[in-house]
Amino acid sequence: MSQTGKSGGARMSKSTLGSLSLNMSILISESEEDCSPEWYVLFLYCITSFCQVVVWNTWSPIANSALYAYPSWKESTIALLNNWSSITFLLFIMPSCWLLNSRGLRPAFVIATFLCVIGTGIRLIPADDDTFTSLAHMGSILNSIGGVTLSPAIVLLSSTWFPPNQRTSATGIGTSLSLLGIAGSYILGPTLVSEPLGPTDEDRQTVRNEIDVLLLISFLLELFLFDLVFFTFPIQPQRPASRSAILRGSVETDFFSEVVQTAKNKSFWVLALASGLCSGITGPWLSLLTIIFAQTGITQSETAKLGFWTIVCSCLLGLSVSRASDAFQGHLKPILMLMIAFGDFMFLWIVLITTNIVPFNKGSLAVVVIGGLSSIWSTPALFYELGAEITFPIQEGIVAGCMMAVNNMCACLVYLQLYIFPSIDVSWMNYGLFVFGLMSLTLLSFVKETYNRLALDVT
Repeated sequence: MSQTGKSGGARMSKSTLGSLSLNMSILISESEEDCSPEWYVLFLYCITSFCQVVVWNTWSPIANSALYAYPSWKESTIALLNNWSSITFLLFIMPSCWLLNSRGLRPAFVIATFLCVIGTGIRLIPADDDTFTSLAHMGSILNSIGGVTLSPAIVLLSSTWFPPNQRTSATGIGTSLSLLGIAGSYILGPTLVSEPLGPTDEDRQTVRNEIDVLLLISFLLELFLFDLVFFTFPIQPQRPASRSAILRGSVETDFFSEVVQTAKNKSFWVLALASGLCSGITGPWLSLLTIIFAQTGITQSETAKLGFWTIVCSCLLGLSVSRASDAFQGHLKPILMLMIAFGDFMFLWIVLITTNIVPFNKGSLAVVVIGGLSSIWSTPALFYELGAEITFPIQEGIVAGCMMAVNNMCACLVYLQLYIFPSIDVSWMNYGLFVFGLMSLTLLSFVKETYNRLALDVT
């Protein structure tokens, strides 16, 4: 049962809510008559985040071609180029949240897109193999820092620009389109870059030239987006989107005090841990699917297709669930529990398949993988919005940043275990999917569901 009232250091009496409602009613009515370009701002976020993810995942879709074109590279080189995102996230999430909290959305977007431009541009500098490798790593680091800045911005953007009945939908659109960037990278890269050719230097140079074209297109896209953001991103809405946005904008806040208040909110951290547990193992598990089911004959190509359609279905389901959450406001926790329970049932089915209790076939595996992962990957927007409700009036960017840090930490721990204990059979991850999902569901049941922000907006 949902509650309204105390949360995250914020206490609002009925008289306070009534006073705010009376004083803000004129501004809200004017806002409804004079619509701000919120959908254009969301479009800017989606296309910027989409392209940042495409650049981040430049090398995995063309890994064989990259190893062929650059003989000094190893598989660990490709892995590190991708892992810079997790490393930089843990290092730069607090500075990024400070930037959002103190300077707002526009400066954060300009800086993020500028970093992405520099990150893609330095990869075009002519250099020998060793120097190019260093430039590729530097480019990945800069692009990843830009991604760290963009990631938590979606929750602040939705609360700043969108009314209460569209906030979760806006967050869902932003997170879904960002995830779709992974699928986009698997289309763009293999389309432009050929598979390894013959053993001659001419063949190797041909593939290098194709990779150069891919890198050039990435740079031009990021340069175009930087210009678009710099010249067209509004400073703020013409009118506040909600009473909670007015309240947050009218009170000066201290970043570090808000971080401390967030750290003291036990219910929020239970929610963040539930989010991290249910999603932290899913990415590493999917990346090792070919190895986990090696004895069943599933190929690398089939795994890639399975991953692609899982992402597409996750995006579509995420959009649908977010819209449903806006239609049934005040019920984020029940919807989350329903999605995680369904996903965990699919993970249990995977355990039954791997233990031969249920006969294996590729069709049933595809159904349970897509069904389970899509259910889990469609929930981030709901987790972020519930976290923002629980901790209000703490700024949404800080809340989302803390939750994303927990998610990345959980994923890093899984990858670290795989690195430290490479001899351990990875089939334990099948059980981990189910157990972590069950733990997430249990933790979520203890979360104290409060809607302080919504209570202010609908009063």
